Amino acid sequence: MLPRLLGNLKSGTFKFIGPGLQPMSMVYVKNLADALYCAAVAPEAAGEVFLITNGDAITRERLVEVICEETGYPLPKAHVPTWLVRMLCPVFEGLHALHILLSAVVT
Repeated sequence: MLPRLLGNLKSGTFKFIGPGLQPMSMVYVKNLADALYCAAVAPEAAGEVFLITNGDAITRERLVEVICEETGYPLPKAHVPTWLVRMLCPVFEGLHALHILLSAVVT
């Protein structure tokens, strides 16, 4: 995911879906490793589900801003409306499935 994001930012083709204000939770890798260790050694953790976060949220827009600041890539301004993505995704998924089906028939 990160290589594709960086490639799209570098080429200037990245577009936000919706306003970019969706919250995300990032996890520092050491915190994740500590949580995994604690869950592995605690018998009462067996079968439980855990949500690991750093306790703070960042928007997608802010995450992209930070990446652009660090890499020097241009900050994207374009947004694709969520309603349009929701309308077109099933169409493209269907076309992709048809392509796979036709590729299997041809080969």
